[in-house]
Amino acid sequence: SPLRQMMDWFGPLMSPLATGSIALILVIFILLNREDQRNRLLRLFGSSHLHATTEALTDVTLRVSKYLRMQFLINASYGVAVALGMWLLGVPSAITWGVLSFALRFLPYIGPWLAAAMPLFVSVATSAGWRQPIMVVVWFTVLELIVNNVAEPLLYGHSTGVSGVGVIVAAIFWTWIWGPVGLVLAMPLTVCTVVMAKYIPSLQFLTVLLGDEVPMSPQERIYQRLLAGDVDEARDLAVERLKASSLLEVYDQMLIPALELAESDRHAGLLHEEQETAVAETARELVDELAEIADRERSAGAAAQHSIARPRVMCIPLRDDADEIAGAMLEHLLEAEGFEVELAGAGSLTGELVELIAEQKIEIVAISILPPLPPRYSRLLCTRVRSRYPELPIVVGYWCESCAPELEHRLCAETGQTVTNLAAAVERVLAVSVRPQVAEKIG
Repeated sequence: SPLRQMMDWFGPLMSPLATGSIALILVIFILLNREDQRNRLLRLFGSSHLHATTEALTDVTLRVSKYLRMQFLINASYGVAVALGMWLLGVPSAITWGVLSFALRFLPYIGPWLAAAMPLFVSVATSAGWRQPIMVVVWFTVLELIVNNVAEPLLYGHSTGVSGVGVIVAAIFWTWIWGPVGLVLAMPLTVCTVVMAKYIPSLQFLTVLLGDEVPMSPQERIYQRLLAGDVDEARDLAVERLKASSLLEVYDQMLIPALELAESDRHAGLLHEEQETAVAETARELVDELAEIADRERSAGAAAQHSIARPRVMCIPLRDDADEIAGAMLEHLLEAEGFEVELAGAGSLTGELVELIAEQKIEIVAISILPPLPPRYSRLLCTRVRSRYPELPIVVGYWCESCAPELEHRLCAETGQTVTNLAAAVERVLAVSVRPQVAEKIG
């Protein structure tokens, strides 16, 4: 019957039209009573959280507003470019295709394909050969490459706060919930969800999964790769940082904190023997490779000229492999400054070290300690070295930036030469090396 035919024709269109109408009506009523809805939302989170809720709403407003403005600007420019291209290529109704491209591009993923398909079909039907259809495909491809790789990253930036995977997951989810209307609203709704999840502790996992913030700090990534025994990826991370900074900063800001994480887990009994071995071996290899890279770069450029003779320095790791690896970092940094450095083994006895200082004619001692470790372990070594060599400068490196200031006296009270990072250790050794008594011994 005619009624049945009309139902068959218009039935598939009714569901998306009904969903769109419901969404439109809901938006109109929310906008008409936006102040009331805002106050209800603030009341929902409670009066004790007004500051956090207000900040969250402001953040959502700014992000969504900027996203929609940039999307309108990009899509309008895209539509103008399509209309101009179709007019130059001679495709009929060029302005129509430009307007449709502008409107359809609000549909993520499928919109550009639909916008390109219609003028392509018209071009195939009306042109005498294949030149015009091929040029249409080329024009849309060039536009998409420019928009996706230049315009959107430049204008959007990190304003949405949603990662690339989060955009895809959101598009699938909201399309499954609301159909084509959900696909259009996927990005604004996801931005709202991700921003609100930052302020709601029970939903913060959504920020981690969908947000564009870095999920792990550089030192955590280095430690995880050391734990997995993957020196290649750890080296890539460190080398990338080395290109923009110095070897000293890479050691101080990435490797030392990574070793601190490893030592914390080891002392807590969270690592088994194989993991401890993997971390130590991978870290040693990484430290040596970074030093070699820095040496090659230094040799390729203007080599540093040291005008004065440098004294011999001994780096003494206090107890274990982590102390020795940190001592190796200090060794590389001091060698770059022209010092002759002797790195003692982590298993050396105190008496052996005291005798080795005389045999090697050491003039400065640097003790490497990586926390967590009770400071009392350093006192015996300092006392033995000081009693045997009263004038010998001792620099104690307790690699812990957040340690209390009074820790200096608990580590080695006789010397007062305690530092908490490699940069300060290098500066202290340089300062000690030019003292008169050391200069006399060198002479």
